[in-house]
Amino acid sequence: MPAINPQVLDMDGCGDVDRALGHRWTSTSVSVSTAYGAVAGYGIQNAATATRYFDPIEWPIIGFHLNIRGATDPSSGPEIWLREGEIVKAKVKFPQTGSVQFYDSAGTLQAETAAGTWQLQTWFYFEIRMLVSNSTEMEIRLFQNVDLDNPDLKIPVGSFIDTLNAAGGGTAVVNNVSFRCIGAGNIHWIDDWYLMNGSLFTVGLGGIQVVGRTVDSDELAEWTRSAGGTNVSCVQEIPFSATSFLTATAEGNQDLYGTADDAIEIEEVYAVRTIGKLKRTGETPVAVEFLADDGDQVLNGDTQHLTTTALVRAEIFQAPAYADIWDRDAVNASDFGIERVAP
Repeated sequence: MPAINPQVLDMDGCGDVDRALGHRWTSTSVSVSTAYGAVAGYGIQNAATATRYFDPIEWPIIGFHLNIRGATDPSSGPEIWLREGEIVKAKVKFPQTGSVQFYDSAGTLQAETAAGTWQLQTWFYFEIRMLVSNSTEMEIRLFQNVDLDNPDLKIPVGSFIDTLNAAGGGTAVVNNVSFRCIGAGNIHWIDDWYLMNGSLFTVGLGGIQVVGRTVDSDELAEWTRSAGGTNVSCVQEIPFSATSFLTATAEGNQDLYGTADDAIEIEEVYAVRTIGKLKRTGETPVAVEFLADDGDQVLNGDTQHLTTTALVRAEIFQAPAYADIWDRDAVNASDFGIERVAP
């Protein structure tokens, strides 16, 4: 794995909670299954689409696991569209031949791998790194490839033009990736999705797993619980409950929770994402920050301003700067929670 601080911008396991994160996922006629991938595979089939939105970025690195379950049309199969809104900046296609094809915004095939690169009904890691500009650079890595100098497919700077940008139909950013099945019988599953900033790093994380944990102990309990004997019992839930909750009446109130060891053997933890469903109960402005406490340093997430509508919110925590990385033991020893802060 690359010996760098990965600076993960976003990540999810494509499960039920992930798809409930506000505007981040939109989809039609898709399914989810715990039979595929680490947590839950997200199935796109029979002309369905699943689109993941994120903050606009000029040079995205998008990685995920991909399983093409069926490709009945030799000329078309699953496709991945990189877009700004509805404007398509590039497409990656997976025809029945087993090659990987890259198309520019004008729909011109720019490069492809050899036939048989991917195998039907087999999970493989897939990563796209693309500079979205009028002198575009694109790299694709497959399987566990984290070689800085040898991507599986590379289009050098200036080899093709993002014609939509040049025509004024967009700007030099991408803000969503759309997974599409073209025609009935073309089925694929995705899992373990993440986003990084390609202007900072040449290569992404390689094949990773996004796994879920639940909180299981009170380490600091300053919020007021609606019922029960412990604060953690009010937030130890999937799906979220509207009748079991915590409230904070004063700025500075914190709750911190320990997590259940998932016993998964891992060497490095690149990032931890915390998720909660939050709202304010009156018209007075209210703000919160998610917290991560590894015992030596408290990490504060971005200030999040609440509305009177309950919304699922998330925060990404990198490993503390002095630690370079987390491992499983470090995450086990860390606490995660929330603080009410000044709005």
